[in-house]
Amino acid sequence: MTLGPFGLFWSMTLAVNPAHAAEAPTRRAAHPVALSFEDSARVMFKAWGVSQPAVNGPVALNPRAERMRATQSIAGGHEAAPGKWPFSVAIAYRNQQGTLTQYCGGSLISPDTVLTAAHCEVSTGHYAVIGRHDLSTNKGRALRIVAVTSHVGFDDQSFQNDIALLRLAAPVAEFAPVQLAGPDLVLAEGQRLTALGWGPARERRSNAPVLKEVTAQVASRAECAARYLRKYPITPRMLCASAPATKDTCLGDSGGPLLMTTAEGKVLQVGITSFGIGCARPDFQGVYTQVSSFQKWLAPPPSP
Repeated sequence: MTLGPFGLFWSMTLAVNPAHAAEAPTRRAAHPVALSFEDSARVMFKAWGVSQPAVNGPVALNPRAERMRATQSIAGGHEAAPGKWPFSVAIAYRNQQGTLTQYCGGSLISPDTVLTAAHCEVSTGHYAVIGRHDLSTNKGRALRIVAVTSHVGFDDQSFQNDIALLRLAAPVAEFAPVQLAGPDLVLAEGQRLTALGWGPARERRSNAPVLKEVTAQVASRAECAARYLRKYPITPRMLCASAPATKDTCLGDSGGPLLMTTAEGKVLQVGITSFGIGCARPDFQGVYTQVSSFQKWLAPPPSP
């Protein structure tokens, strides 16, 4: 796995206008769907809607596809210890063969709510697979997604406000939700972080069947902004993170959590995998939605 911004979309390397001075970023999600090219630096992904009842069978992985990395996965990381991250969620749809196929990640933030990236374009009727370290097994639970709320300000060209909430058909009590970082949390440059996902170990490789993790650190916002230039502005609501060479989030990790562990051992989610250039490329940091910037949006409405 490599730290990167996009979820589980398929990736394709495209020629880009030199005036852009950088490749178009890839989302980190994977959808076996038709691609629509608006120009040499743009790829659109559309999810397939499904309405079948939940199943408990294995979850298939998207086949290898050489596409623009619109979603990221963990490249160069290592397998997480089973059960270490009980809030990790694999988001899947049922393919034409009737098999659930994972395309993005997410995190359980309450018994019936999953946090993910808006660019994953999750549809109601898709599934949240919780408590399944190895997607080829039947462990954990696969719950239908009955409602999707994406941020109204999400921009699928600049990835601003790349955040969404998914409501599950039923609450789960056996898996502990992750705690979200509060508005007062300040992340210093160099702070150690952990990204999770089922993405491929390398760019242009197939996804991994087991949950992986990779260690990263908070990167300089100014340096990150300079890398991505004006076409993909890095705003205060985004977080850039870098990892050692050959490690990063990659295709298939979009929507997954970026975590920090406090001195007291408390795990907090600080980011959502959003976008990046390629996987584990030393010149480009992974970009994440900064969770602490969306506290008001995430807060439940007041009781009547």
